[in-house]
Amino acid sequence: MPGERLSGGIPPQPIPERDARRELEQALAEMDGQRKVDRPIGAQRPPSERVKAHRPMSVFAFGVSRKRLEQAVRELGVPVNVARDLDEADAVVTLRNYYKRKPAALRDAESNGVPIYVLKTNTTLQMENMLASLFDLEADPQEAALRETAEAIGLVQASGRPVELAPQNAYVRRLQHQLAERNALMSRSRGSEPNRRVELIPEDGRPWR
Repeated sequence: MPGERLSGGIPPQPIPERDARRELEQALAEMDGQRKVDRPIGAQRPPSERVKAHRPMSVFAFGVSRKRLEQAVRELGVPVNVARDLDEADAVVTLRNYYKRKPAALRDAESNGVPIYVLKTNTTLQMENMLASLFDLEADPQEAALRETAEAIGLVQASGRPVELAPQNAYVRRLQHQLAERNALMSRSRGSEPNRRVELIPEDGRPWR
């Protein structure tokens, strides 16, 4: 889980822009009974009183995308500065494979008592989840699931490899399949309830069922 002090992931990969954001907004509108989405995905959320109560903190991105971490900070409106120097950081964010290797920089951070938060994948959603846990923010699970889908679509398009999403209920899975289809990807549901989940597959894969 994001924020756990375990260990993974992959080096940053480019994610095509396409129009997944617009399609995600459409899916969210459908999810809410076709009402207009109050806050477009990507717009800054007004800081809550709980967030305002936290002191500003500095986070260093080690092996994760600085640009995506800054985007996650803007999305949540949390008082976080993305540090350029590890010595300035109150905390470090990294990926599991970097943490496993324990390079000198991470060893030094741990020995100095700097918390290290380990992500499974190098995505904005994982970073948002980590920040939300740091600032005790509540997340909309359905919106988070569709945001995960939009990011995973970009990963599949960039890498040509399948990506398996987190388990969801049948309704959210249907929306995930629709997003995949709109982006010319195959998809299928795998596993049994309550752990049934969607796998996104490149165009030469098998169709969803």
